[in-house]
Amino acid sequence: MQILIACSPNPGTVLVAPVSSGKIRNNKHILRCQYILYKNKYPFLAKDCVIKCDQIRCISVCRLLDKCGYVNSDDWKKISSRIKSTFF
Repeated sequence: MQILIACSPNPGTVLVAPVSSGKIRNNKHILRCQYILYKNKYPFLAKDCVIKCDQIRCISVCRLLDKCGYVNSDDWKKISSRIKSTFF
């Protein structure tokens, strides 16, 4: 399972959003609370993935096993706005 990680105010925890690699059909079934990361833009992904911005969790850094890669700042801004529109 892959997750997207953000900093947390507590130094022992991080905020994570699950990344799903289910079928993506022409963006028709993508909700406002989801964001697509494309494999051709992020080679560390096995295939195109959907970030589920409505399923954010706070977990301990001890549970993190490995780092796959980084999301660029443009995509991060779009993901952040999806998170804000979901919860605010």
